[in-house]
Amino acid sequence: MKRSIGVFHLDDGYVALRNTCPHQGAPLCEGTLSGAVDSPAPGQYSYERRGEILRCPWHQWEFEVRTGRSWVDPDRTRVRSYPVTTDGERIVIHL
Repeated sequence: MKRSIGVFHLDDGYVALRNTCPHQGAPLCEGTLSGAVDSPAPGQYSYERRGEILRCPWHQWEFEVRTGRSWVDPDRTRVRSYPVTTDGERIVIHL
């Protein structure tokens, strides 16, 4: 079976996700990696998880790049994630 998988390099290693948005099949690797804004109270904001939120290029659906879980509905909507290891200079995706 042929599939497209995106590999992302984070500060602490690599993660891999299927390169297909569950909404309408957009190529997620063409999306944007960003972070999340947290607001504990009005007028107080902090930008967290820089580079860990992947936004679909077509309709802006957001996914946690480490787990593939949807930012809005994590229990029902997700993108398949794959374990990644390194072997010397090689990146190994475990299907």
